[in-house]
Order: sequence, then structure tokens, then C-alpha cells
Amino acid sequence: MQADHSPQQLWSSPITMEFLPADDQRDAVSVTAAPACGPTWRVRATDQPSNSAESIAVSLLRKFSEHHLPNACEMDWLVSESDAPQSLLPLPKGTFISPDSPQREQQGRIRGNLEWAPLRPQVIYHIQPHVTLKVGIVNQKNRCAGCGGKMDAYQQARMRFCEYTGKYFCVCCHEYKTALIPARVLLKWDFTKHYVSNFAADFIARIYRDPLFDVKDCNMDLYKKSKSLALTRSIRSQLVLATEYVRTCRQGGSAMGEIEQLPKFVWEHIHTYSLDLFCSVKDNILPNFIRPVADLAVKHVVNCQVK
Repeated sequence: MQADHSPQQLWSSPITMEFLPADDQRDAVSVTAAPACGPTWRVRATDQPSNSAESIAVSLLRKFSEHHLPNACEMDWLVSESDAPQSLLPLPKGTFISPDSPQREQQGRIRGNLEWAPLRPQVIYHIQPHVTLKVGIVNQKNRCAGCGGKMDAYQQARMRFCEYTGKYFCVCCHEYKTALIPARVLLKWDFTKHYVSNFAADFIARIYRDPLFDVKDCNMDLYKKSKSLALTRSIRSQLVLATEYVRTCRQGGSAMGEIEQLPKFVWEHIHTYSLDLFCSVKDNILPNFIRPVADLAVKHVVNCQVK
């Protein structure tokens, strides 16, 4: 009679699996499971040669374990500590701190040195005047505005101007990326893309769809520069006013459902825009998109039986 083996009996003794070689070029590898207290795996090289993936991996791990990894101070950096020594500096005056922040009374600090500090992400609402390379380098203490590296004469000649920050950057921090300049859109209705630093390009891309720009606070004359923007203002005024009634009406569920398909700030605020919406207005996309919704909301207000 053949004896039955339970799972516990099967794990009563070690089990060894060997990955056999395809030729005699490499060491074989065996994997042993010691199941006394559950499977515990051990990998060891056997005397048999093998070129399997497992043996190569073990060989690489053995090689790496024989070498000491360099410390941070032993490595070569793009900007050395002597070129841009780091220390803690007070934040510039005017930095916004939330009134509810527990650190409101504490002086914030950022990394940098007495000649350079890292750029802070901020929306710039004015157009930066162009500065010549000679003047810009002197103002920046011969340092790149991005990484803080000290520039020699050769590197200074290759530095590039950022139209968003108004500063000069090295070729590593300024790769001729282009972006809309928010201040030019707000003040001149100018959608021309300009060369900006990598830092500025990434920041503008992050805020592209954020409703950060209020035309009423920034430049009401902008409505005179664009007929499409003035039309959008008229439609949004109707939408915002009609929505105030529809959202409180017992029978306004259908109309409110259509309104809520739009971004919330579109039907709550008349003058608030994002860069994305500004581009939609320029292309006459936004006014044509929100007009049917505004007409539906106004129609509900006129024909509503609950009054």
C-alpha cells in the first residue's frame, strides 16, 4: 500500500532545488528550503558550473559586496560645494505664510549662500525687462540663477536669459524650453511663447489649469483688447447669476447637473481664469462651449413654476 503524505510531512525535511547549467562555463546554483518553521530560503553556489540567470545574479552580488561604495564627499558633482556652499538663509521679506500656519511667528529659512538662493515657485504678474548679459551677470554675482554654480568667462558667454524670471541661467538649467508668459497674457493679451528656464517651464506647466488669474484685480482693460474675452464675460455673468437661482430651486436638478459639468470656478466667478481658459477664449472655444449651458440656466429661471 502506498503511504499518503500530508503537507506537514512533506515539509519535514529540507528540499533542495538545483538550477542545472546549460554548459560548463558557469557555477550552478542551488536553492535550499529549510521548512522546520516554515520555508526559509537560502541561495548558495554549487561546485557545478552554470550560466543560468540565477548564477549570474549571485555572482554579481558577490562582486558588488567586495567593493566599498563611495561616500557623497568622494563623488564628483555638477556644482561643487566650493562653487555653491550651502547654508541656511532667512526667507526674503514678503514671502506668503498662511495666517493659520503655526509657523507664522517663526522666521522661515531656505538653503543657499550670501550670493545665491534657490528660486521659489511664484506667479509673476509683471513683464520682466530684458537685461543685458553683462549687467545680469554682475547682478547675479557671476552665478547661475538655477543651480548657483560659479560661471567662468567661457560659461558666462553661453548663459541664457529667462523671460519669466528675468534672470540668466547656465546651459544645463536653461534648455531653450518655451512657454506662455502669464504677465504678457494678462497685460497685453499676448500668447507668444518665449524662451524660459527649465524651472520656469516646469512651474508654468504645473499651474496651467489652475484658476489663479482674476481679470478684475489684474487688468480690467483686458476686456477691451479682446472681443472674445468680452463676450465670455457677458455669458459668464448670465451663467453665474442664473446659477444662484437654479442651485436653490427644487426643480433645478436637471439644469444644475449640466452646469456642474463645467469647472466650478467658471459658474461661481465671472472674472477668474486659468492659462488654459485664456487660450480657449482666444480660440473662441470657451464662449461657444458655455453659451448653451448659460442659455439653459436662464431658460429655467424664466420658465420655472416654483416662484
